[in-house]
Amino acid sequence: MDNDSGTTSGTRTSVADPSPYAAYAAQITPYATINASGTAKWARDHWNDRPQYSQDCTNFASKALYYGGGMRMKGVNKDKKSADNWWKTGHTAPHGVYYYTNSYSWTVADKLHLFLSRHSDGMVNTESKQSKAKVGDIVLFNWGGSGGWDHAGVITQMKNGKAYVSAHNNNRLNQRLDVYINSKKGTWADIFHVIPGWY
Repeated sequence: MDNDSGTTSGTRTSVADPSPYAAYAAQITPYATINASGTAKWARDHWNDRPQYSQDCTNFASKALYYGGGMRMKGVNKDKKSADNWWKTGHTAPHGVYYYTNSYSWTVADKLHLFLSRHSDGMVNTESKQSKAKVGDIVLFNWGGSGGWDHAGVITQMKNGKAYVSAHNNNRLNQRLDVYINSKKGTWADIFHVIPGWY
C-alpha cells in the first residue's frame, strides 16, 4: 500500500538540487509532451534505488514520469491536497538543510489515480486488456477490489501481449502484471497511457 502523505523528495528547482536525479532533470526537453520510453528507462535504471519513504511506490512512479518522461508539473506549490495538482519542489532551510515539499498526488496512489483520471488525455486500459498497454504507461492497483487505489508502478516491458511492471515497495524489476493481479483475489488494475492535458 502507498498511502504516505508525502512531504519530501527530489525535484528540478532554481535552488541547486543535490539529488542524484538532477542530471536527468537537466536533460528534459521543455517542449516535449512526455517521453514514455524515457519514463520506462528511468524506472528500469532506478528500480532498486533506496526508497525515500516506507511506502515509496507512487513517489517512484512520479519520479519516472518527471525525471525520465519529462512530464511537467501542474499547480506547483498550490494546494497539496488537491487532486488537480501534481508537483514537488526543493527548498533550502535557513540553517542550510535542503528539503522537499510535494502534492499528495505525487506520493499517494489514490491521489495519483484521481489526478491522471482528470488530467491525462490518454487511453486507460484494465488488467484484462493489458495487451494494449505500452512501455512507459503507469499502472495503479486496487488490492482485493475494494477501497481506494493501493499501489503504483511503471510498465517497463511488453512481451507476447503481457505487461511487466517495475516498482518500489518490495522493489521489483519487470515483474509480470499478472503476478500482482493474482496476489490477492479480486485485485484489479488501471493502466494509464499518460498524455498530459494541461500543456
